[in-house]
Amino acid sequence: MLLHQSFVVLHLYLVKSFKTQIIMEQGILLIIALSLAYAVGCWGRTRTIGFGLAFFLSLINLFIGIIAVACSKKIQ
Repeated sequence: MLLHQSFVVLHLYLVKSFKTQIIMEQGILLIIALSLAYAVGCWGRTRTIGFGLAFFLSLINLFIGIIAVACSKKIQ
């Protein structure tokens, strides 16, 4: 009985640790995605597309944002 309870406690601990790890990984990926979208948005400031639209498109898909900024004309 005691051995079974020990396994149940260990299982619950491992499940909680695994869920915490997944949440941390998703948080790190979110920070990376926002940082890259911000970088594309900053690049868009020098173009006619502007920061806002470049940032928004990069949040949807980073490659779409990069292509949109690269295709827009530079501000003169």
